[in-house]
Amino acid sequence: FFFLKPIMQRRISEALVTLNGMVSIDSFCSIEEDERIEYEKRVASLAKNWCFLSRLNWLPSPREIARYGWRLINPTTVECKTCHIKLCIKEEGICIDGDENSSVGHLLKEFMQFNDMEFDFKLKQIGTLRYSHKSFCSFALVEIPLQYENVYVTPEVIQSFSDLPASCPPAVYCFQQYLAILENNTTYSLPILSENTLQATDKALQRRAQMQNDDSNRTYDFRNNPNVIYALMGWKLEHLQRPGHHNHGNILNKRDHFESRFTLVCEWCHRTVGSWNFQVSGDDQQPTKKQKTSDGTASLPDFDALGQHLEFCPWARHIESEAAAWKQILDYYCIPIREDSALSLKAEEGYHKLLVALNGS
Repeated sequence: FFFLKPIMQRRISEALVTLNGMVSIDSFCSIEEDERIEYEKRVASLAKNWCFLSRLNWLPSPREIARYGWRLINPTTVECKTCHIKLCIKEEGICIDGDENSSVGHLLKEFMQFNDMEFDFKLKQIGTLRYSHKSFCSFALVEIPLQYENVYVTPEVIQSFSDLPASCPPAVYCFQQYLAILENNTTYSLPILSENTLQATDKALQRRAQMQNDDSNRTYDFRNNPNVIYALMGWKLEHLQRPGHHNHGNILNKRDHFESRFTLVCEWCHRTVGSWNFQVSGDDQQPTKKQKTSDGTASLPDFDALGQHLEFCPWARHIESEAAAWKQILDYYCIPIREDSALSLKAEEGYHKLLVALNGS
């Protein structure tokens, strides 16, 4: 496939080395970071309008739609950045934009003919997403692997936490990264965690306690440490950029307590929430705009660390056979791992290959 674009060559190579749902470490090292960034940009475009799109229960998730190469350009239209085909999202299903009908490829025409047969409606929509690209489009030739929908970790983060054993899942590296940011925070007070979050965490820990013994490597307080719980639930603390004096942010500059405000961000469903929308503990609470309840009293809600994730988020929900990321973390820290297991040995081998590749030796 020497005549294909480099990005397509990488995708083909990646697909060829995929085995049992795992991409080899050599292939992982060959994928440019830009490819992941573009994928997440497509996810983010869809996530921004997910409140509207989610009412269509047959519509695939934003991470799945993005895997087929589509980005949202307006509330009801997605576009492929490579071949510029547009698809309309309607109540009755996904269809080619009227101006693009002349560009429909033979793969989609064949799929539409087969589409006359009765089978799952959602599967028809996935087929439309898969086969609507022009014939020369890289997304028409090679599909992005399913692994993109799951939580993954970059080589830079792996290097930052090189003391972790190779058998741990990518979510554990992300957990360590989020926790390090939270523990280094000396400026902000985190919102109070909701009872739903604490109950879900406690229930998950109770289930794993039955399998826990002296061989488990649990080192964190998942019940009482807010930093640990926020990191466990996939939230990354980010500073709120102060508006510059040169723009229309002068009013914001004059607001009190601006320095106490920050955002919590999920990198997987692209949900961003402001700290000022939630209750903080006692003396740390700052005067903010409050929501009125039905009886007229002013109050702010506690932070539901699970419920604030969007419904397609791989950190809070399982994707195919992949468990939710927060549950993977609890499994890793609360359930003992046999060091001689096939998964552990395979991961150890791949981990050493990655370190060699990163160090250039």
